[in-house]
Amino acid sequence: MARESDPATDPTEIVDPPAVADPPAYVTPPPASPPPAGPPAGFATPSALPPGRTSAPVGWVIAAMLLFWPTGIPALLASHRAARAFGAGDVAVALQESANSRRWSIISVIVGGVLIAMSFLATIAWAFVIAVAVHDHGDTRFERGPAFGNEKPFLGPDQKQFHGPDGRGLRRSEG
Repeated sequence: MARESDPATDPTEIVDPPAVADPPAYVTPPPASPPPAGPPAGFATPSALPPGRTSAPVGWVIAAMLLFWPTGIPALLASHRAARAFGAGDVAVALQESANSRRWSIISVIVGGVLIAMSFLATIAWAFVIAVAVHDHGDTRFERGPAFGNEKPFLGPDQKQFHGPDGRGLRRSEG
């Protein structure tokens, strides 16, 4: 004999969820609060930033990284801190980090410029030394030492070469 199932006790029976009542057509909005008197604490308004210096010195930092990177890295990091401080509205820290970034950048540009000028002068000096060395190599007089080649003048079997007081060879035939 089959037993009739009770909906309250049968776990396999599908039951619709209870219907949710619709909200009433008229809902009162929350009371309006007065607008804030100023920006939230920690944020600066555009008028609070000093005129003309509203960001980190990005151009100086790029020049610093191109010319002399060992001091360009501190300039880049200080510039990043300045940009973050400007974004957060901390004007005092932003100006301090911006000045620090500018200082490191100017040091990098000066050192890089001096190194480039010194390398240019060293290149000119080496070119001069090489030119002098090549020019002196063409001189084959014996007073300056033997030449680099094994060149010997052609003299006949009955001729000997003598050197005079001025270093020039004199030919004299035996007779």
